[in-house]
Amino acid sequence: RGHDLRGREAEGGVYEADGTLVEVPGIEEPVADAEQQFAYVVLVRERQLQDGQAANAEAQQQQATVDGYTWSYRVKNGEAMIVTANGRCAVSPSPKGDVSIPSTLGGAKVTSIGNNAFRNCRGLTSVTIPENVTSIGDRAFEWCCELKSVTIPYSVRNIGEWAFSNCHALKSVTIPPNLERIGGGAFINCRALTSVTIPGKVVCIGGAAFAYCSALRQINVDAGNQTFASIDGVLYTKDRSVLLAFPNALTSVRIPKGVANIGGFAFEGCSGLKSVTIPEGVTTIENNAFKECGGLESVVMPSGLKKIGSEAFFNCRSLRSIAIPDGVCEIGASAFQGCGELTSLTLPQGLTKIGYHAFRGVGKLTSVTIPESVTSIGGGSVFSYCGGLTRINVAEGNQKYA
Repeated sequence: RGHDLRGREAEGGVYEADGTLVEVPGIEEPVADAEQQFAYVVLVRERQLQDGQAANAEAQQQQATVDGYTWSYRVKNGEAMIVTANGRCAVSPSPKGDVSIPSTLGGAKVTSIGNNAFRNCRGLTSVTIPENVTSIGDRAFEWCCELKSVTIPYSVRNIGEWAFSNCHALKSVTIPPNLERIGGGAFINCRALTSVTIPGKVVCIGGAAFAYCSALRQINVDAGNQTFASIDGVLYTKDRSVLLAFPNALTSVRIPKGVANIGGFAFEGCSGLKSVTIPEGVTTIENNAFKECGGLESVVMPSGLKKIGSEAFFNCRSLRSIAIPDGVCEIGASAFQGCGELTSLTLPQGLTKIGYHAFRGVGKLTSVTIPESVTSIGGGSVFSYCGGLTRINVAEGNQKYA
């Protein structure tokens, strides 16, 4: 929302036609906005952590003791789901070392591991999941920091969102051949994982499934898979039109011809990547595509590029300069936020939309010119926290801003 500062000097500011001020170099956004955003993130996080209890509230929780451990579970239609115990680990005492999940509890077959079931069981080093289990819930093993290996049976069809996230010691995981879905962030920040193979029946892989896996060098795909493919260890759609995931341990990339989209989260957390040349034919860089690529210094974009998504280059702290092609019509929210070394920026003719926080925190930027084609500058905080910015110019002929 713009602030009407008519009558006050705002040299180099951007105004709408009615005189409403949209941007002032050096003025930061109101603190209240940040506080509201933080409160929202906390609320979402709390809701996520409660999923395991809320989603399974239909059946009464029971307990059974097997091999010295007391297991919490619910039975529905004769099948048992392992669930959290009052928001804590499903097993008491908290498991340590190697653990085998029972195949039955209270006479019912264990067929699923509920949301958050083993979350924060930090002493767990290996786990064997029994046959008949078909689903591993969201965040089921999140923050099992000492977990080194997991045996997943052929019966599993679904691995939930963030299921093994932040399992820092996880070195190997065999994904079963009947698996169909890998949730977003399922293996995010598994720092010891070096390779993974996607089986033939997988039809869905969520965003950032393997992001921040700093030792990951290969994502292989079964040749019979009809949805995904692997080229040089990089994950693509079967038709090779979308680059989906780039292993974090690699330091150079060759994007083949035929790729049209750099997918969301594709390079997220690839800190060793220093330069990228995006070939002609690519029209879209999706949300979060190069987020947190801390070592990225230069990017060459193709002339046919149309859109740069939200947080596409968020916190690329080493990025010094970038030439945005004339065909780009939209720069998403927070697209270059936190690119503190970026010293020069030319916004292209034909650009119509600049998203909220698009260049927030680009501290070394000294001036910028808004093209005459721009009709939307999001939120009034596009250039907030740009400490070196002294002037925002607007091209003559712009009908919205001056």
